[in-house]
Amino acid sequence: MDNDLSCNVTEFRRVVSSNDDDQFSLNFSDQSVLTDSTVEDQTPENKQNLKKQYKKTFCMFCEVLIVSKHFSRHLRQNHKDKSAVSLLMESKCMKEKKEIIANIRAKGVLILQQRTGKIIPKRNPCPQSNDLDDYSICAYCKAFFKNSYITRHYKKCTQSLKSKNAKFENPKVSSFLFSLNSSYQMYLKSNPLRKNLIKKLRMDDIGKTAISDPIILEYGMRLLQTAKNVNKRIPLARNKMRECARLLIEIKPLLPIPSNDIKTIIDILKPEYIDYLVQSVKQVSKYSENERSFGAASYALHQGKTIKDLIDIAVYLLSKKDPIISQDSLKNSSEILQNLNTLSKIVEKNWAREIGSIALKDLNVKKSRNHNKKLLPLTQDIMKLRQHCLEKGKNSILALKAGVDKNQYLILLEVTFLLVLLHNRKRVGDVQFIELRDVTEINNIQETDEIFASLSKTEILLTKFYKKIHTIGKGSKELLILVPRDVQEFIDFLIKDRYKYSD
Repeated sequence: MDNDLSCNVTEFRRVVSSNDDDQFSLNFSDQSVLTDSTVEDQTPENKQNLKKQYKKTFCMFCEVLIVSKHFSRHLRQNHKDKSAVSLLMESKCMKEKKEIIANIRAKGVLILQQRTGKIIPKRNPCPQSNDLDDYSICAYCKAFFKNSYITRHYKKCTQSLKSKNAKFENPKVSSFLFSLNSSYQMYLKSNPLRKNLIKKLRMDDIGKTAISDPIILEYGMRLLQTAKNVNKRIPLARNKMRECARLLIEIKPLLPIPSNDIKTIIDILKPEYIDYLVQSVKQVSKYSENERSFGAASYALHQGKTIKDLIDIAVYLLSKKDPIISQDSLKNSSEILQNLNTLSKIVEKNWAREIGSIALKDLNVKKSRNHNKKLLPLTQDIMKLRQHCLEKGKNSILALKAGVDKNQYLILLEVTFLLVLLHNRKRVGDVQFIELRDVTEINNIQETDEIFASLSKTEILLTKFYKKIHTIGKGSKELLILVPRDVQEFIDFLIKDRYKYSD
């Protein structure tokens, strides 16, 4: 029975995906899901005074609205000559029949959305929920759900459960990608690094703008390509992409052209828009004209460099006529390239005068004011913290020896990390990303000037007694991490039991 079910469902998908039974071509990706339309409201405002209204669905064959509870009967009576309906009538399994009907209904809802701009959510909407922006489409079963419910739906969607990659995807990102055109979807999914970059982006207006703009996306990719540790750089790349998208959103209402004419960030990178670029950066960084200060001075300071990077990426993609660039931009590539080169020179010579110099001075003033407010810890406090960490670590080891306990293992891991930081004047990232082979293998450390230049005289003396871990820090610089004997016992225990908690 299970084999027959899988075979029939596979055959149904082949039939529905073909165009033999109807004249519609389901190119849903060519149109955006999130348009200025309304949801088909099928809930009466006053159930006491109005006659009961039944939920309806759209028939993909005859293009009419049918009451949902009569939909299967309608298919059998009026469309039994269709291949998909014949599979429905031949099936003996109720579960299989429900799945076939659900797929036919989903395709009909997609056609309705394309033709009229209205949708029929799978779950009954509230009377107040009549905004299409509140709904997302499931990338697997193609049904519409509220944005707040789409994540829960993914966990029990019959189509997503059959996919091996569904559990690693963000439902809201997958829903938005489904609304993009097919060629751009292939571009986003062609590179595993690009997929990893966008899969955890927050899907608000800023995140959607960042994903749908190829220049911003390529900017994030370039930040990752120059990084040794990609996973460490991904959050930074996402934040920079959101900064660029926020700039694009802020500048749209300022420009003298309609917002709908601005498709990508190339459309705002023009010499005549330099004043609008400066004004939008001031708005995002919360610049006060009276006090001549910024709410986010660092953003205004480095945004000039970001704009020049975006110009370089646009010049690179246009010069090689990359297919990811729109056809309109490629047709006018010579004019656009000339504008980009001119804007690059203007930004390079005038950005510091317009906004960069004021932002740097404001940032330095705020740093100097906050400098005296910092309280350095006393030696006694550090010793108390070290003693507390050692006691916590020893208690965790005793608990782990008694049995498997993931919480105690995590406590031991955090305690060990903190103790290594206390004994070394290093950045958090230099200790956090030490590789396992650097700890387990016995390295013949050469006493180079670069290594010992990072150590104080006291630390150089301690190298004779402490375990030395040779690693690579920020900027590919060689570093030496010193580990006391009691902390080394914690590290050895963590490595020994690592396989028990690797999942």
